[in-house]
Amino acid sequence: MFETLTWWVMLEIIGLAATPIMFLLGRRLPGRGYALGKILGILLLGYIVWITGILHLMAFSWGSTFVALLIIAAVSLWLLRRDEGSLLAELRDFFREQRTFIIITEVVFAVAFLGWVFYRAHDPQVINTEKYMDFGILNAILNSDYFPPQDQWLSGYNINYYYFGYLITAALTKLSGVTPNITFNLANALYFALGVVGSFGILWELVALRRRAARGLAAAGRQSLAPYVVGILGALLIMCGGNLYTAKVLWDAQQNNGVSQAWDKIWNQQLYGNIGWDSSRIIKDTLNGVPGAVDTINEFPAFSYVLADLHPHVMALPLTMLALLLGLILLVSG
Repeated sequence: MFETLTWWVMLEIIGLAATPIMFLLGRRLPGRGYALGKILGILLLGYIVWITGILHLMAFSWGSTFVALLIIAAVSLWLLRRDEGSLLAELRDFFREQRTFIIITEVVFAVAFLGWVFYRAHDPQVINTEKYMDFGILNAILNSDYFPPQDQWLSGYNINYYYFGYLITAALTKLSGVTPNITFNLANALYFALGVVGSFGILWELVALRRRAARGLAAAGRQSLAPYVVGILGALLIMCGGNLYTAKVLWDAQQNNGVSQAWDKIWNQQLYGNIGWDSSRIIKDTLNGVPGAVDTINEFPAFSYVLADLHPHVMALPLTMLALLLGLILLVSG
């Protein structure tokens, strides 16, 4: 529990440190990109740690990650103080006028993070699938003084893999002081929560922009439930929705067993096949002229976070949300 609270507080501090930077980038958005401030914060933290490590300016340690956080905070402070504090005045007005949006955003993040931590607490083992590799790369980075990190299997060589997501996780591990066997699961919950709040934030901005275009600046989002409803429902669909494979399994079961027997099997967890795994391999390919002989990988967020492999595509999803937001900023700025 203490480790979970440590990470939660740490992410709030990182997000707060990056808020003025995000506020400036999202100046033309109704929500100023606030919901994705934590994502920007960990991206900047990871990049500063990486660039100082790869240039051998600072050895990777708690101190270097703390210095990286101080650099982010210093840049934000400079932005707030320049131009006679104009950005600071805008930030104060925003926090006063959009208090509801800020509170709901933080609640969305907290519920997603704590809820997924609760789920992972019931299945925390770092076993099966490719978790050994993920955990190995994470520890290899934690044990490296400089970058690129040393390969944990091939002595004397660097890791030949895209490792930036692991580096961000390692930086958060160093900064928090929590052991990696615990942060492995905390990271899974964190990236899930950032995906949820990122989806919510982008959809909120889109609906608020639509209302602002239709009704004027005063209707930017705080006076209507629509941005919140769309944001929350959209985040649930993106992060928790599936691909209707379960519906297909239910249909097939009823066709093969009859309605009553099918539901009896469902109730007693006797439905044939591995629904979870099979749902991520629904598109079949042809091999040597045999249709359906090869599975293709069609994973979706809910599958990946339930499986809990700490893969790059899992850790990159929040950064994808940030890229989408930056694209939206460019669109409204043009």
